[in-house]
Amino acid sequence: PDRISRCTIRRTGSIRVSANSWSESLTSINPSETSVQFHTRPPHSCGMTEVGREDRRAGSRAVPGQRLVSQVRFTFTRIRTGGDCVQLSRVRLWGDYGGEHTLSRKGVSVRNPGGSSPRHEHPANVLEASVHSKWLDSRFPSTGKSTLVITLGAHEAAVAVTAYSFCTANDCPTRDPVAWTVEGFTAQDQWAVLDVQSGYNPTYARKADYDVFSVGGAGSGSASAMAAHVKPADVLPSEAEAPHLEADVVSRQTSLGMQQLWAASTYVCPEYATAQATIVVRHEYMCSSRLQTAINHLGARLTARPTDRPFDALAADVVAAAYGVPVESAHMVRCSLEGRMLLSGIVAFGQGLEGWRYVLAAGMLRCYLEAEGDASGLIGLLALLARAGTECNARKIATFHTMLERYAEDEQLQSVASQVAPEAGAGGAGAGAPPFTPNDAVICAVRNRCAQFIEEHKLNAFKSAFLEPTKMLFRALYATTEEGDTDVHGANTYASVLMACLGVRLSVQPHVHDEVKGVCGFLDRSVEWLRPGLAELAAPGNLGRAWESLPACRQLRPSGRRARAPSQPWRCASRPDLVANDAVNPASHAAPLRAAFAPYLERYAQFFSREYFLERLLMELNACMDATLESAFAQFRLQCDDGDMPADGVTVMTYCYDDDYAFRPGRAHAFFAWLKVAKVPA
Repeated sequence: PDRISRCTIRRTGSIRVSANSWSESLTSINPSETSVQFHTRPPHSCGMTEVGREDRRAGSRAVPGQRLVSQVRFTFTRIRTGGDCVQLSRVRLWGDYGGEHTLSRKGVSVRNPGGSSPRHEHPANVLEASVHSKWLDSRFPSTGKSTLVITLGAHEAAVAVTAYSFCTANDCPTRDPVAWTVEGFTAQDQWAVLDVQSGYNPTYARKADYDVFSVGGAGSGSASAMAAHVKPADVLPSEAEAPHLEADVVSRQTSLGMQQLWAASTYVCPEYATAQATIVVRHEYMCSSRLQTAINHLGARLTARPTDRPFDALAADVVAAAYGVPVESAHMVRCSLEGRMLLSGIVAFGQGLEGWRYVLAAGMLRCYLEAEGDASGLIGLLALLARAGTECNARKIATFHTMLERYAEDEQLQSVASQVAPEAGAGGAGAGAPPFTPNDAVICAVRNRCAQFIEEHKLNAFKSAFLEPTKMLFRALYATTEEGDTDVHGANTYASVLMACLGVRLSVQPHVHDEVKGVCGFLDRSVEWLRPGLAELAAPGNLGRAWESLPACRQLRPSGRRARAPSQPWRCASRPDLVANDAVNPASHAAPLRAAFAPYLERYAQFFSREYFLERLLMELNACMDATLESAFAQFRLQCDDGDMPADGVTVMTYCYDDDYAFRPGRAHAFFAWLKVAKVPA
């Protein structure tokens, strides 16, 4: 009561109030209202005004050690991995004795120098008390920073700022800022650093508050610790970082937003720790893909030069160019491969794509027109687009991914992991591991080829771990319709769970708003007879192969009465995003469901174990770039001090194999950890 002039308790249920401890009696309570108010008379020595209504006429009174500032500048320098811009729904400032400044009052303004915001997502939205609007700066990727300057008033009305906080926006957690600097404009007409934060991990919940940060005292200019935490007390700190959202929040998220959330999260449920520990590849390779790189590359290209023509008109131009006919006759062209009307099918394909996919698809058509060379090479792709126009939305999106793959090949794009230099000295070969320098052509070449191999291996492992076992079981049970749904609809559910639980991003993005079908519990005890086929698919020489090409798999049939394929845990919800969201629910009541998903994730992870994966990667590198690999190994030999240092003249193959040609996974692990491709050995 000695620090509060008014307290409002928001009511969520019944209210029980005791006013005996207050210096003034309870002034108002109405059971039909949603809030209760208490009023106390603050001690005169505090010099405090009503919370949120500081007296600006006489100027705010600063506690010794506080700064009086007229402007506050936030410079955001980093967002979560995978984000395409920076956004916030609200900024809050606190002043004298914990009083919150009312930023929505008259005279307070905000600007975003050098930024670019959509029409309804301008900087002024951060001043509102509501969290239903937001500010977004789309120029963050190109400039590397974004600045918000809040003007609190003239120098005569300068105020003390003692703490601040942010609130997340409505979507895309990857756009949340994680590093920033706070400065105040003082009476000396200069900017003074109030606080610096780097590597902060905000909540994944949407429209939720950050922690409250206190600012440095007068003349300190140094980073300060967080003043308070707003995470629920009944949730463990690790569980609070789980990429799990409430069901109603998931239903409002975009497909791309959910995937960015899953890929950016580093939280792993305890049930999936075994699978995560089995994977020897560094996380930045597992959570990136060439497909996502193509999306980012094309998005930046269209931001710089937007497409001014609709998809339909561009499709007509591409058909005319590919078949050598006038544009006016493009609608009469039949596909030379399938005989169907071409343009109408392509237009139907474009109409089935949602907003951002439609824009990117139109951008790719423009790229085809502007590319040099013979446009007749597009005939096969156009036939695929026309066929997709007659199919469901999930197959349209799968075809859209095929377009992106072609774009990535044409632009010679690599996954993000091969382009980002990891931190210096994080290698697994001891303290002598060299800092990575992007100018090192040898290391760059090896890392690029590793990224390509990992990309292919992730997809082949996905087929052998999920798709082929599912199709094999459905065929054995004569469920041909479900078998036909596996490659598209089933893949959407499997890939969503894989991304949410382990952060693995494949070269095919899942359509998370699809319906759940084409999935089954092929590891269920009721189908024990399928185990020999599962082992055959996981054999080293069968990675990525279709189950029908393996005689041992074709001979499998259930004994006794034919039954339906088990559906759990994959049909625990109606959509892939909801299934994946349930799979990462950290609540105790969801533990049985997480335990049911764990064996499937461990089956996928085994394809990236040290013993299974590293030998194949080494053989691939030795076959396609042996001279470059030996040059990298020479640097490893010179700069590594791991106690098992090979002698001069030893090649990478003789280092990783013994005299009996047995593979030595420990040595290979040390080499690839030095290259920053594998995790640091335990």
